[in-house]
Amino acid sequence: MKAGIRYGNQQYKCKTCYKYQRKEYKYHAYTINDGTIKKYVKEGVGIRSMSRLLCIHQGTIISRIKNIAKELKADPAYTKGSEYEVDELHTFIKKKLKKPGLSSALKE
Repeated sequence: MKAGIRYGNQQYKCKTCYKYQRKEYKYHAYTINDGTIKKYVKEGVGIRSMSRLLCIHQGTIISRIKNIAKELKADPAYTKGSEYEVDELHTFIKKKLKKPGLSSALKE
């Protein structure tokens, strides 16, 4: 049965469970697919910028990125416990006057 208009859409109420439903929802996040978010992440777009460009909330973007990350698989080229060569790793200790570099050769 009809139960008024909410946010410009007709709202209906179920007679058995008393829950409300609308014919159409206007929440924009449902129309954005994960491919769009992946593309923005690869391009280095920040959370706030994505939120502004896609017109959805920052928390929604963060939760979608977390769900995408759960589906990713580890790269089989890198194995745990192996040693790899590192190029140009610099760290700063207290002051930025000294730059101790670290490099190691690949051991097999």
